[in-house]
Amino acid sequence: MPFDKSKFAENIKKIREELGLSQKTFSELFLVSKRTIAYIEAGDGRPTKKTLSKFLDLLFMFNESKLTEQSINLPKNFKEKLISHHSYLNEHYINLLLRKPKIPYAIRYKLIPSTFFDQPQETNKIKLFFSQHGWEYDTDTLSKALNRSRQTIDINTHPTKVNTYLYSRKTI
Repeated sequence: MPFDKSKFAENIKKIREELGLSQKTFSELFLVSKRTIAYIEAGDGRPTKKTLSKFLDLLFMFNESKLTEQSINLPKNFKEKLISHHSYLNEHYINLLLRKPKIPYAIRYKLIPSTFFDQPQETNKIKLFFSQHGWEYDTDTLSKALNRSRQTIDINTHPTKVNTYLYSRKTI
């Protein structure tokens, strides 16, 4: 099968989002520019052989045809498998993989799509959800970020607790 730019774009974005990384941090993993990652994710370009080789080296579980010709399914504990496989690499690479995402990114790509968010949740439960991913956020900062996400999150007062809000995914 020939190289499919849209499948490659979809796969690279899926991998980046599963890792919880911004385009900038993701680009640092592969030693390419943020613009290159944005360009690839938009389906506007084909990576050079050198860039594709970097993707294949670091994303060891995928061969070229799988990454460039079909939609991939990421294995469970994908991030942990990458870290374990590449534990011999320099500390900088591991630190990039372990970097905590900014709260808006964590809300958009981890919280909102999760089944955890199927039911209304208090801030402390959401904070615990993130800590289970290894991400510690300040409660006040998290509350402010949730309140700024009103396009995708419903906010209601708690029926029994004073000064407590319940957050849930907005239904379309």
